[in-house]
Amino acid sequence: MAGEIKISITEVVFDSGPMATIRFRLDDRQVEVPVSPEIKAYFDAQFVRPNPTAQQRRRMGTLLNLMRAAYQKGWKDAVGE
Repeated sequence: MAGEIKISITEVVFDSGPMATIRFRLDDRQVEVPVSPEIKAYFDAQFVRPNPTAQQRRRMGTLLNLMRAAYQKGWKDAVGE
């Protein structure tokens, strides 16, 4: 019988260059998520308005709730709580 062959492939991606930040409140602290300037510009174009409509406020609320849940899940996974 032939010997066992194991192959392990790991991919690591590092962002380089200038980064922008998306900020949101999580409980009593300010959370900052680093993103590329293109993603920040798209986020701003979609969600940042001086006078948002009711629908825009609902969409932003949904997005921020998802961001909070993802951040909390990532935190729990990282610290093992």
